Amino acid sequence: MDAIWFGVKIGVGIAIAIFAIMLVVGGLRWLAAFYLDRRFVKAGFSWEENQNVRGWLTRDLNNDDWILWDRGSNRMLRSTDNDNAWTVSPENVEQCLNLGQQYFVWMSRRS
Repeated sequence: MDAIWFGVKIGVGIAIAIFAIMLVVGGLRWLAAFYLDRRFVKAGFSWEENQNVRGWLTRDLNNDDWILWDRGSNRMLRSTDNDNAWTVSPENVEQCLNLGQQYFVWMSRRS
């Protein structure tokens, strides 16, 4: 009987440890997402969510394309005003933020 009780205690301990690890990992993911979201807001992006896309949206100052950081796939997408389709763009998150910051500064000076 003592061996069964010892096994139950070990199993409960393992379950508690797994739950605690999941909480820590979830908290770290939340902090990382919060930090990234804050960077997009500071760069002048706005949140866009509809049936086709979900992510941070702004314009590219260089060619007036719409640019969107797709949160689901962690990549940048581009579209023109008359095009409904989004195409994958090779920029990473830092380059995307830089493009958004340039457009935000330009818009601030313009108004």
